[in-house]
Amino acid sequence: MTHELRRLLEEELAGETPPPLGDVVRVSVDSGRRVRRRRRWFAGAGGGTAAAVLAVAGLVALGTPTGSTQPPTAESSPALTAAAPPEQAAPATPGRCATPSANPSPAAGDPRPADGAAGPATKGDPGQAGGTDLSQADAHSDDRWGSGGLWMVDCTGALRGIDLTAPVLQPASGLGLARTTPSAALALLSSLVPKGAVDGLAYRETADSPPGSVYVQMYLNRGDGAGMIRLYLAGPEKMTAGLASRMCVGMRSCVNMPGTGLLVVENNPDECTLFQTVSLYRADGVVVSLMLGDCLMWDGRQNPPGQVVLTLQEAVTVVLDPQWGPQMPIELIKSGATDFPKLDTIVGG
Repeated sequence: MTHELRRLLEEELAGETPPPLGDVVRVSVDSGRRVRRRRRWFAGAGGGTAAAVLAVAGLVALGTPTGSTQPPTAESSPALTAAAPPEQAAPATPGRCATPSANPSPAAGDPRPADGAAGPATKGDPGQAGGTDLSQADAHSDDRWGSGGLWMVDCTGALRGIDLTAPVLQPASGLGLARTTPSAALALLSSLVPKGAVDGLAYRETADSPPGSVYVQMYLNRGDGAGMIRLYLAGPEKMTAGLASRMCVGMRSCVNMPGTGLLVVENNPDECTLFQTVSLYRADGVVVSLMLGDCLMWDGRQNPPGQVVLTLQEAVTVVLDPQWGPQMPIELIKSGATDFPKLDTIVGG
């Protein structure tokens, strides 16, 4: 029975049309392959690296979300603390990490009920705990992230206790917006991360991505050594049905937040530039992906070792900021041009 389910799942996935991959993804995938070959050679023997750069494909390839010009309301960004997954839960679907919590308890002040029609339908196999049917979650999604009910898949317990509250910002009065630039994105990123020495500022062209998309890099040193942070911001595109069930696979942890979007966390210990990736697929179609590395940019010979300089909570706070988008306030555009007038080009993976 298990083999038959796996065969049916593989046939279904093979029939799906993959999202378009831009140059950013192709370069990252190629670089990831090169890094793995180099590591196997230096190790001498044959232990293969198990990870491919599916994180960037998930966050970059979907090339979607961009910041909305409409500020989120308090109703669309309720306070929410991630709930822990049920203990000793069985897989909800073949290949899934664990049975997700279909209706995590809302935080104090959250107007939504803890159970009832707000969550997606659940199903349970005989002898198993009931698991979230992600196809049903998609059926409620209206083809947009963050619509439908509140549901969670927490594979590793990484989201336990994480504050998922998106800040509510007032629109800038009379200052207007302009297309996001790499320098403006770095200005916003540097304002959202903890204080520290900033270096390694760079960007990569995103010609194949929607207008207003940027891909930037910075090093942050909080006193224990520099760590690399990369951010990919993609302008809005139309989402296709079923993306949630295709994104929440393997060991990725996901939370669908009504009115905000789908948060996806993936750990890649064998890919130093993508050690941890936190992506928000926003309800307005914008994608914000933050990549934390435990190495630095390729220097022509190697990726020098680095530090993971943000906690998961700090990374989540960055991607939830509603200022990310294909357009940003004029003051951020000007600040970026003043503070970061010259940027290097990102090299390698």
